[in-house]
Amino acid sequence: KSLNSGIMIWALYLFYQKIGTNMSIIDWNNSYDKSDSPDWNQAQLVNWYLIANKRGKLPLAAFPTPGLTLWSSSAGSVCRGGIKYNSIAYAVIDNKFYEVNSAGTKTERGTLTTSTGRVKFAKITDQIVMIDGTHGYHYDCITAVFTQISDVDFYHTATSITAMDEYFLFTKPLSATILYSDISNGLSYNALNIFQKNRVAENALGVKAIHGQVWVFGETSIEPYFNSGAPFERSQDSVLNIGVSNIDTVCSSSDSSMYFLAQQSGGGYMIVQAKQDQFGAISENIRDDLKVLTTVSDAFAYIYKQADHEFYVITFPTDAKTFVYDITTQSWHERQSYVSGQYTRHISNFCISCYNKVIIGDYQSGNLYTMDTSVYTEAGTAIRRQLVTYPYYSEGKYITGHKLEVLFESGVGTSLIDVYFSKDDGHTFTAFSPTRDIGSTYGARTLLYDRLGMSRSWQFKVVTTTTAKPVMLGAVGDFSVAEW
Repeated sequence: KSLNSGIMIWALYLFYQKIGTNMSIIDWNNSYDKSDSPDWNQAQLVNWYLIANKRGKLPLAAFPTPGLTLWSSSAGSVCRGGIKYNSIAYAVIDNKFYEVNSAGTKTERGTLTTSTGRVKFAKITDQIVMIDGTHGYHYDCITAVFTQISDVDFYHTATSITAMDEYFLFTKPLSATILYSDISNGLSYNALNIFQKNRVAENALGVKAIHGQVWVFGETSIEPYFNSGAPFERSQDSVLNIGVSNIDTVCSSSDSSMYFLAQQSGGGYMIVQAKQDQFGAISENIRDDLKVLTTVSDAFAYIYKQADHEFYVITFPTDAKTFVYDITTQSWHERQSYVSGQYTRHISNFCISCYNKVIIGDYQSGNLYTMDTSVYTEAGTAIRRQLVTYPYYSEGKYITGHKLEVLFESGVGTSLIDVYFSKDDGHTFTAFSPTRDIGSTYGARTLLYDRLGMSRSWQFKVVTTTTAKPVMLGAVGDFSVAEW
């Protein structure tokens, strides 16, 4: 079954009017899928992600999201953006533009006029151009010369940037106009080197190059353009009737699909996957979270690949939320970091893949970290991982829980796990006592509970801050349903 369509509702093996004695597999590990009514569904998956293996001991396991290892330290206040060019990493921290080598050693290459706000990048052969909302900057990768763009025809307050066929392209604020540079020259611009978003009358909110086309995003439509030698011309009769809410959420995946935050025609937001002239919403599982967002103007996203999975990561800084769509398994989870005494959005402000590493910049320091699937802390800070299951419910009949065993990978060292149950639709959870340790012995039975009692509805929650490897394989149980 598709993980995106609900991760299989609880499949209890029901024994009517009979006390069962056989343990059966329970569909325990589920995607993030919380509704705005706690009585309906509170399913959550935080700092775990799902991996399916039909030949495994259990069919669906929850693996820990990667931890963070300090790679390059800095006394700065905020990592604002980064890019890889020619197998070299570059980052903007505060008002400084750095080249960062494979050991994490930074070399200052230039100074921006601003110290806060997102910095956006694009690259052509031997050149990088970046914008910060106030100015544009050019970096020559051969001569290592950093220059503030001074051409009078340049859009210094450009809202987005991309590059294709040796041109840099920019959107002008509150306009349908797109400016492009002289060919192979990110320092030179001409007021006549423009084209207009013209199929649908609306402002151009952003541009992104993908698969040999430049997509121009508006509030209600996307228009693809191609290099015709003019040099840019709209693809005839090609328009997607969906718009973008924030251009910084637009990312392309390895299969040339676009993912972005869109505004629904009737109000509210959704995450969209678009490919060629087809698009569809993928955000059913986080629909109710998107409904209550207070701010999307500062949202941003990135895509990265690791451990044979590809992830679309979208963060809403004002609302302190980070949601992750696993493109490989089509399932959602939430990521949280522990910052200033509370759990909040993930600390990553951008992500680049370079030196066979996945590198992120910290939004509340100048540090650069690597995301590592074999590390289970964020630079020594414990990561809280949490699962809330789908509800067990059988048409209002009483369900008796005889036994429940939650299985984790064994032999990983001291790993304290808390398991909770709820009999009131998730309004209150009670901990099974005491906290259990899955231990360091290989093959040990883990977290076995019996005589759970009776309820018309069950939900379970698992919480751990273990610094050992917390792979949750799933659960088996013995439950029976009465006729009343």
